[in-house]
Amino acid sequence: MKKLLSIILAITMLCSTAIVAFADDTASAVTLSDNTKNYEYVLPMEYTGIERCQNCYIAYDKQDKCAIYDLNGKKLSDDYDYIGSFFNEQVAEARKDNQYYIINPYGTVLGKFDKRIINVSEYVLVNLTDSNEDGRPFSYFEGEFGMYTYTGELIKTLPYEKFKPYKNAGFGITFEGGRLLFKEGEKWGAVDSSFNTVIEPIYDKINPFADAESRITIAMTNGKYGLIDSDGKMAADFVYDEMYPLYDSNNGKINAYKVTRYLTQKPQFGLLDKHGKMIKQLDELEPKMLYEDYELIEVSKKNNRDDSEQYGDLYGIINYDENIVIPVENTNIWGISEGIVAAQKSSEHSGYYDISGNELTDFNYGMISLFSDGLAFAENRVNGAYEVINKNGEVVFNTSRFANGFYGGIAQIGAGKFIDTNGKVVIDNPKWKPASESGLNWWSYKNDGRFIVSDGENYGVAKYTGFISPWAKETVSEAKRLNIIKTDVSYNYTAFISREEFCELVFNYIENFSESAFSVGVIKPPFADTDNEHIEVLNALGIINGKSETEFAPNDSLTREEAAAILCRLIKEMYPDSAATEMYFDFADIDQISDWAASGIQVICNMGIMNGVGDNKFAPQELYTTEQAITTLVRVYGNLVK
Repeated sequence: MKKLLSIILAITMLCSTAIVAFADDTASAVTLSDNTKNYEYVLPMEYTGIERCQNCYIAYDKQDKCAIYDLNGKKLSDDYDYIGSFFNEQVAEARKDNQYYIINPYGTVLGKFDKRIINVSEYVLVNLTDSNEDGRPFSYFEGEFGMYTYTGELIKTLPYEKFKPYKNAGFGITFEGGRLLFKEGEKWGAVDSSFNTVIEPIYDKINPFADAESRITIAMTNGKYGLIDSDGKMAADFVYDEMYPLYDSNNGKINAYKVTRYLTQKPQFGLLDKHGKMIKQLDELEPKMLYEDYELIEVSKKNNRDDSEQYGDLYGIINYDENIVIPVENTNIWGISEGIVAAQKSSEHSGYYDISGNELTDFNYGMISLFSDGLAFAENRVNGAYEVINKNGEVVFNTSRFANGFYGGIAQIGAGKFIDTNGKVVIDNPKWKPASESGLNWWSYKNDGRFIVSDGENYGVAKYTGFISPWAKETVSEAKRLNIIKTDVSYNYTAFISREEFCELVFNYIENFSESAFSVGVIKPPFADTDNEHIEVLNALGIINGKSETEFAPNDSLTREEAAAILCRLIKEMYPDSAATEMYFDFADIDQISDWAASGIQVICNMGIMNGVGDNKFAPQELYTTEQAITTLVRVYGNLVK
């Protein structure tokens, strides 16, 4: 039996206007004592290849089998010989043992097929013709292919010859935007999902209806290009000699069309929006990129300067009124990020403009990155320093290496070495190899703190435990300022918080914001599975309970209903005069809420400390993350102290 423990918890009065325990946001990070201090493996480094999809991973093992894993490393699917790309992030083809399957990103098998799948789009296209093994692509066989639903229901059999794609388009038969293209003679049209002709075969060429939002696409007739909608109505006149889609750099979707006419010896250009409306009239400036958020257009013209052999074109920025914002005198526009334009005036002379065209920096940088998290990397060619600058053009700190930006709050400045936005090395694992040995590069890193790593032979997925979700950044920063979280503790913000970890946060809160002294005399430690004195104090104050009279389960993850109950008791203990009343919320999952937690949930939701999760549900048994716990304690402070 534990010995009796005498604890006096004297918490001096700290009002909201005289808090002296604020933590400095720029305080030094914890010294790394080992290489696992600030990261954890989501997938162990034992795979021969890993592909990151939007909401899952496809990983290949040493037996050449692959499977789907969620972003936390949980295996979701059976093993397959092959898994293809996900169409619209919804379905993909998978193969094993001469069987073909349609699966979703959660690994669920939606349909099974005995013949080879040609293509997965809005339907599943299946080869119905036996192979002669003569090397021809499956979609070019004489005979028929079948169009199936994802679950394997045959909708229609169709002839290859009528629907096969343009020459050298490979397996290009696809049903997108509710339309399937077909050919009669030398002309193209389209059918709908009932296989009725909705676009007559009068066009020399039609591109697939890949843009589901605008439902328009490029078509060609009589040697001229224009735009048509999915019903065949003209969206842009067929007067253009060339037409190319331009893609949004943020989401990869079509957001404009560059058009060209040769009315004179020189080409004249224009820019149409994704619905076919003219944004910029034709002239000699060639549109290269549309930045919709800023209503700016990147343009170029032929370079007639002395460096024309090295740089064939010059670039600039204009607005929708065709006014010059940034002169067309730059040898490159690297892009716009966070309202800042990264550009190059000439070799070894890169720098930044704001979106009004003002120069933010000298153009004395060799390499520069786009902005992320309010910072950018730049190589100063004058002094050779690698600088990190803010959006005012000021140098915040120097680094040992150049990086392409911050992803999930960290930047890679070397093989296995990452810094945070304060310039501190937070991960340093020399086992992780550079791109030259692993094939990985900065695009292997995502803005959710997870990234693919390799020792040159094996691949895994690591997660930066200091990553903070964008929605929680402000409240985490406030929690640091208020000393609810400690700067000398490494928090895994997106991980599920344990019962003991939540108690530490609650204890921190009481230490900082108690308006009177709590005195706890002789405490008999009630729990056999923890020696944590803070837990014992909180139990004595009636703020936390065990799972039984002798068991606290400190390492168990905290549920949402447990968090609500503890927060409610905290408020009633510290602020007995507060208007912490119940207001009945008829949650759709109310039958899943434990009786002991029901009242606390109603109070906490009434005060706006916690909310439902959508669909009128509270999800009482779902687990609580560290950043959620921090956010709710900051809300308690905001409601009752501030």
